[in-house]
Amino acid sequence: MADCVIYYLDNLSEDHSGPEPTHVPWLIEHFGGMTCSQVNIDSCKAYVAARTTGAIGHKPVKEATARRELETLSAALNRAWKAGKLDRPIAVWKPGTDEQEARWLTRDEAARLLRGALGFTPKGFDADGRVTGYVRVAKPNYHVARFILIALYTATRHAAVLGLRWERNAHSGSIDLKENRIYRRGTEER
Repeated sequence: MADCVIYYLDNLSEDHSGPEPTHVPWLIEHFGGMTCSQVNIDSCKAYVAARTTGAIGHKPVKEATARRELETLSAALNRAWKAGKLDRPIAVWKPGTDEQEARWLTRDEAARLLRGALGFTPKGFDADGRVTGYVRVAKPNYHVARFILIALYTATRHAAVLGLRWERNAHSGSIDLKENRIYRRGTEER
């Protein structure tokens, strides 16, 4: 296993910026003396238990960290198999991810955000608690409203929305009004 992990690190592309080198000492400490065929559910569960209790490493880590380290192990085994170093692919068990509760804005919440960005506040309420009208109480922030609309309608992350430019370029997304298209990444971005 140690040879497999080292082979993987030696063959990473130069533009790769992942955290894999920091995972290697802990992976080798646990799996280094094993053969690739000894990697199974039990050995992976033992690794997660050792990492989360602090038996491997300087201190205990969260299960998500151990999972990420096992993803590095899986990538190393896949690289070795594709390079013909292994006679079969080796599956790596990883702990399940916690399901995050999906939370989306409702249409009313999105409308309230937009009204707030444009400087509007409710003027009054009727007996049932419904808004009777709006009044502008602040200077409109059109750039904030534009950000909200682009982010909501395109489901683009905030950093990509903030990086948008009018011209195509190498390092950030752009808006093409002729084709009615938004490019979220630059021409040289992965």
